[in-house]
Parts: sequence; structure tokens; C-alpha cells
Amino acid sequence: MRIVVTSKHRHQQSSGIALVIVMIVIISLGLLAGGFVMSMKIETRLARHAQSDPEMDWLGRSGVELAKYVLAQSLANPNEPYDSLDQFWAGGTGGSNSIPPEITFDEMPLGSG
Repeated sequence: MRIVVTSKHRHQQSSGIALVIVMIVIISLGLLAGGFVMSMKIETRLARHAQSDPEMDWLGRSGVELAKYVLAQSLANPNEPYDSLDQFWAGGTGGSNSIPPEITFDEMPLGSG
């Protein structure tokens, strides 16, 4: 028994293959577009945060300067003119240099920082 493939049958097979190729191309382009959208979303977020970089830099610098001032004032204490790991603040059993009374850490306005 011999099966004869007509031209109509071949046309149906080739149109099915073309449909599969078109679907693969559409899915590939969709994935590329989705990746581009995610990349732009991240870039937008980074650009938004870059606007506040100088403010955050100065807030960090001011915190370091305040810590330096507190340490300098605590060294002026005649009872303990040093900082060490045996002091109370470091988990030791010794005394502790006190923070100058004019500095309060309860509420410090930091702006948008």
C-alpha cells in the first residue's frame, strides 16, 4: 500500500510550521520588551534616588561630626578622660562617659533624610 501526499496536505504542514515560527518570534519579542521595561523601571528608580544623594551625603557627614563632638566633650570628663571597652557603653563593668547635656538624641529634625 502506498500513500500519496497531495499538494494540499503539504500546504497544511508548511502553514503549521510557519505558525509555530511566528509564535516563537512573538514570544521572543515579548520577552525582550519585558526585559526592557524592567530595566527602565530600575533606571527610573535610580534616577529618582540620585536626586537625594547630596542631601544624604551631608546628613551622614553631620552625623560623623556630631559623634566627633560628643567624643571630644566626653574626653574632657576629668573622671574618665578616655574611651575603652571596659566602659558601660561597650558592655563592660566600668563607668561611662556621659553625653553633654546640651545634646539630645530624642528628636532630631533631618528633613527628608
